[in-house]
Amino acid sequence: MQSIKKFFVFVWRCSTSLGVYKELATRSFGQGVAYLYFLLVVSTFVASVPLLGSVYGLREQAANMTASLQQELADFYPPELEVVLEAGELRANVAQPYDIPMPKKIQEIIDAEPPTDDARFRSIKHLIEIDTNAQVDDYQERGALVLITKHSVIFPDKKEGFRVRSFSASDNFTLNKSVYDSFLPGAMKWVDRIPWLVSVGIPLLVLCWAFVGPCFSIFVYLGYLLITSVFLLIVAAVMGSKLSYGRIFSLSLYGLTLPIVMSTILGLLGTMPMFLFSIIFLGFMVIVVVSKGRETPSKT
Repeated sequence: MQSIKKFFVFVWRCSTSLGVYKELATRSFGQGVAYLYFLLVVSTFVASVPLLGSVYGLREQAANMTASLQQELADFYPPELEVVLEAGELRANVAQPYDIPMPKKIQEIIDAEPPTDDARFRSIKHLIEIDTNAQVDDYQERGALVLITKHSVIFPDKKEGFRVRSFSASDNFTLNKSVYDSFLPGAMKWVDRIPWLVSVGIPLLVLCWAFVGPCFSIFVYLGYLLITSVFLLIVAAVMGSKLSYGRIFSLSLYGLTLPIVMSTILGLLGTMPMFLFSIIFLGFMVIVVVSKGRETPSKT
């Protein structure tokens, strides 16, 4: 607990005090990188607080969705339908074309989508249509998301418009209500876990990302400092500062504290433009370089 308190006190000093940078001038590059990593861990976790706060509401929604999904899955398969695939050819015991209606939850998702220029997508009325007399080219004219013909299954594809999966001669199965119901308990187990996955999975994901995400961010910031340190070196030379490029780079690892803290706070309230981040960082570091560079001997 004491170490956490010291860390936050140190963050405050790096954000508000110029005096601390005289001490930091003697620290190694590795110490600066370690500090920046833990600062990013804390800022990532803080930025995730709104998401964590919404978990309870999401769990309630997931519980409602689970109850609805369980009922829809139980009633989904038509009791009169039997489909047989033998030697790569499909047949069904119903008059065709035969349509299986769109489940309510999927229809709600489609209805919630913003308007699209895809006329076929807007005209979808059924989830599946079975027609062993249909051809692949008929897919665009049918009002179903998935078209099953005698030799293939045709389904949507964002790039190509639709994709065809042809049955092979080794494909053989029979599907009816009793077979469907035999698979239902296994599917229900996963559906039952949805609320648990929301309430436990999201926090675990946030926690993992808080430690993993900064590993990638470190490289972005190091690249950023490679460029900004050149500008700060020019400022140092013009102002008569004795700081070297390497020392400016190392000090900048701590100089990122204020803009990172500001961007985290503003991110919770809205957003922080990159140019504002750079203005805060460069403005603060110019003051550090000018004031401390004259006091600190040049080090590499």
